[in-house]
Amino acid sequence: METPKETIIDKDATDKSDTVKHDEDIQKEIEKEKGASQVSLIVTEDGGGFVILDFEVDDKMKKPEAKQLAEKYANKLEEKYKDYSIDAQARKGGDTFAQVTKSKWLFGLWISCR
Repeated sequence: METPKETIIDKDATDKSDTVKHDEDIQKEIEKEKGASQVSLIVTEDGGGFVILDFEVDDKMKKPEAKQLAEKYANKLEEKYKDYSIDAQARKGGDTFAQVTKSKWLFGLWISCR
C-alpha cells in the first residue's frame, strides 16, 4: 500500500500572475524585425516595475546592429512605461550579445544607463 504524500502549502506565497503581463503589440513588432526571433517581453510590477525584453538575433547580425535594435526598443518601451526600469537584451546562441538597460529610481535617484 502506498503512503499518501503530504502537500505543503506556503501561506506566505504570493500569486504573481496579477503582477506580470505581456505587451503583445510591441512583441509582435519586434518579431517582424529582420534577424530577430524568439522574442520574450515581460512587464512586471515587482520591485517598482520592470520591463524585460529578450530576443535572439541570427548569426549574420553584427554587434552594432544588435545594439541598435535593443536601443530602439528600449527607447520605445521607456516611452510607454515611463516609471519602469527597462532591460533589453539581444542574444546570439542563447548568450547576451548586446544589452541596453534604463534604470529608474535607484537609491532615490533618477538614473538612466546605457
